[in-house]
Amino acid sequence: MYKLNGINLATYNFIPTKQSGSDLALSGFLDMPSRTGKCFHNWPGQHGVEPYTSVNEIRFGGRDLSLFGHIVASSREQAVERLANLYSAIDGFGGLVPLATDCGSFQVYVKEAIVGEYKAEGILKVTIPFREPIVQLWGIMPPATVNNDYGIDGIAWSTMGVVLIGIEGDRYNRAQSKGADITAYAKEGWSIGKTGESKLILKLFLKQPTYQTFLAAIGNLYSIWSQPGERNLITTDDVHRRVFACEGFSVTDIRNDDGWYGMVEMPLIESQLSGVATYLGDNQGNYITDNLNNKILLKWQ
Repeated sequence: MYKLNGINLATYNFIPTKQSGSDLALSGFLDMPSRTGKCFHNWPGQHGVEPYTSVNEIRFGGRDLSLFGHIVASSREQAVERLANLYSAIDGFGGLVPLATDCGSFQVYVKEAIVGEYKAEGILKVTIPFREPIVQLWGIMPPATVNNDYGIDGIAWSTMGVVLIGIEGDRYNRAQSKGADITAYAKEGWSIGKTGESKLILKLFLKQPTYQTFLAAIGNLYSIWSQPGERNLITTDDVHRRVFACEGFSVTDIRNDDGWYGMVEMPLIESQLSGVATYLGDNQGNYITDNLNNKILLKWQ
């Protein structure tokens, strides 16, 4: 059942339909929103960027949701009338309204143009774009695995409830040089600058037996990437990378077939040049930690 501002959308003969690439009619409702404000500074005189990741600098905006379905009627005229009644109800909203779905309830408003497409006699395909400006993130910080260096901050992928698919982007690229305003007369101006930020895309696969455990795995990612500071991303086939997230992540291709499945795509920024890294400790695997019990990572180029 889908309700908008307490009105069952079935009142307008609106039938929620699976979106392309998903088993659900609703998309975007599990995305982690982007941060608001300035996330980093690009100093001209040094390589990379300075991340802004202190507690008071990490704030999140809203996210886009999209509901897909069909209005079914006995004729074109009746379908158009029902669509007009739906639009009239939306026009009357004076603020945020609840969108109640099988996946949860969200306080939303209609952000963009509603797209209607006449498909056949009495059938209109409708896509309603919503904006959820205030997002309540949930989740529990998963524990780091003893004697495990791989994953994020020593938290294994399996502990998060995900599988690492790959890392794309500037993994093997040299970041673009920082530009400079150069003026030259009768010839081309040029300058040698430091490199800017390296951009990566982390791709993960979620597979959980129930919807509740699927949500818990998403919550693990919310918790990890909303923490202050940068994250240590270490994989078996890559160098250590110190990264942070500005754009949140998207959850797509959600399926419900003998369990719940989904893909997570997360844009990341590398805050410094890659290099060799090791945790501070002895040969027996005894590590030195800070006052928060975080292992201390040493890194050199």
